[in-house]
Amino acid sequence: MSLYGPKFALPTIPVPTLPDIDFDRLKNPIVAIIAMIVVAIILFLLFSFFESQNGGIFSEPIRADWTNNPLDLTKDSTGEALLRLTLTNISKETADITFNVDTNSEEILIYPSTGTFPNVAPGDYRKANCIVRANPNATVFSGSYTISIKTDLGEKKTKLEIITP
Repeated sequence: MSLYGPKFALPTIPVPTLPDIDFDRLKNPIVAIIAMIVVAIILFLLFSFFESQNGGIFSEPIRADWTNNPLDLTKDSTGEALLRLTLTNISKETADITFNVDTNSEEILIYPSTGTFPNVAPGDYRKANCIVRANPNATVFSGSYTISIKTDLGEKKTKLEIITP
């Protein structure tokens, strides 16, 4: 008998030994697997690049790109930003695409804020440029302004950053 009570017989867990691995035999399958992974990554990147160029079946119907964003009004209070829209017909039928560019803010003006492109074939796209500038009849503050782009094919939001003195 022990000083602290009876002794317990704990189970033992056998640890398996690893078999010897013949790396010469595994070299060819490993190289083949790595080559397939690299080819799959390259194909995915190429497919993504070509889909994003000028629209495509899996591309987004509304793409918004900015020039002069953030709009710095510290040097020139009449400065303007350019919102370039690319509207892609992702439906399977020829459609008219109308767009409406709007903001809830009274501080900025957008021209043109609406437009229509008739008879756009499936997979084709149209481009529109919108000039965004500060409203001369309102006080403009520094910050970000949300702009909504609504079309027959969907809706997208983008932001314009304005810097004022």
